[in-house]
Amino acid sequence: MRKLLASVVALLLVGAPAVFAAGFVFVATPLDNDDLVDAEDLADDVPNCNAIAYWDESSQGWIQHINNIPPNNFSVDVSMPYMATVTADGIWTLCGGVPDSTTYLNLYTLAQGFSDIMLPLNMTYYTTAEAVIQTVSQCNVIAYWDAASQGWVQHIQNIPPNNFTPRVGYPYMLTCQSAGSWPSSLPPAQMVGDDAQVKSPSRPVLLNTAAQNADR
Repeated sequence: MRKLLASVVALLLVGAPAVFAAGFVFVATPLDNDDLVDAEDLADDVPNCNAIAYWDESSQGWIQHINNIPPNNFSVDVSMPYMATVTADGIWTLCGGVPDSTTYLNLYTLAQGFSDIMLPLNMTYYTTAEAVIQTVSQCNVIAYWDAASQGWVQHIQNIPPNNFTPRVGYPYMLTCQSAGSWPSSLPPAQMVGDDAQVKSPSRPVLLNTAAQNADR
C-alpha cells in the first residue's frame, strides 16, 4: 500500500510542476529519494542551481556548498529545508517515496534566534500560520521565503496581517526566544501513519517545491 501511495504522489508531482525565478529559493525534501544523498546531488537535481545551503542554528548563518566544488558537500536529509541559488527560471519536479512515520515525525531542534523547519507531510490539519506558531511555545514568528520579492514574509503570533496558509512539505523559518524542539507531541491518532498525508485529496500537489508565490 505504501509503495502504491508513493507512486500516486510522484505522478501528481510530475503532472503539476511549478516554476521558480532566478535568485534564492527556499526548498525542502519531503519525499524519500535515494538519488539525493548530498548537497551536490541536490544542486544537480534543481534546474539552473549552482549552490545549496543549510541554516546552521548554532552559528545563526547559512553553510553553503557551491556546485562542483568539494568543500561543504554536506549530507541532504528527508524533511529538511535548504536554500538554493538558481541562475535562471526553471521547474523542479520532486519525486520519490513517501517517508514512513519515523522520518516525518522527527523532532526539529530549535535554537534561540532563527530556526528552520519543514511542515511535516502528516500535518494537513494546519490551515493558518497562526495555528502552526501557536504550537511552538518558544517561538512567536513564522515566515516563508518569497522568491518573487527575494525576501521573507512573516506572520507574528496574535497579529492578523500575513496569516498565510501553510503547506505540507514546504519550509519555514521560525523566530524563537529560547531553545527547544518541535513538535512537542504527536498529531492526532487518525493522522499518524505512513499514508496520513494523502488523506486530504487537495494536498498532494503541494509537494511541488517552487518559488514564485508558492514556496511557503
